[in-house]
Amino acid sequence: KPPFHYKSVKPSEISFVPLDSKQKMSLKEIGQKHPKGKDYIHILQAHEEWPIIVDKNNSVLSFPPIINGELTRVTNKTKNLFIDVTGTSEIAINQVLNILVTAMSDRGFSIETVQIKGKHAPDLRPRKISVNIYYVNKLLDMDLTKNEMRELLSKMCLGFDGLVTIPPY
Repeated sequence: KPPFHYKSVKPSEISFVPLDSKQKMSLKEIGQKHPKGKDYIHILQAHEEWPIIVDKNNSVLSFPPIINGELTRVTNKTKNLFIDVTGTSEIAINQVLNILVTAMSDRGFSIETVQIKGKHAPDLRPRKISVNIYYVNKLLDMDLTKNEMRELLSKMCLGFDGLVTIPPY
């Protein structure tokens, strides 16, 4: 149940039932006993507190980047998904999230946003980047005009008004 919160806790402070388990385990126990925990706990071991995602009732949904909880197991009856993308590069995280949600939107899913430190995710606004036509022509050994560049970029579903418009996906 929303709202969801991403927070950090001491590894022995909270327990939940991880995926493919039947018993509650602390985060520390998951790192020691659960197969996924053993594989990935090295990512967090140096830290005093570890990340979790909880819901309104303080039920643990996920222990990123280690494992999700049985509470959020996806089945063929699942109707709502909360997509959590974890990583060390904010740019890469946002690009992966945008690819996932736009692919799901193309398949009929509706997309909702979450607020993270004052920013909304996913951010599906197109980006604009500058392109030096002289450099492109030199690189491709061509002599494209602005209009030819616009025409070619439009074939790739990219806009061009002096800047190239790149879709969020």
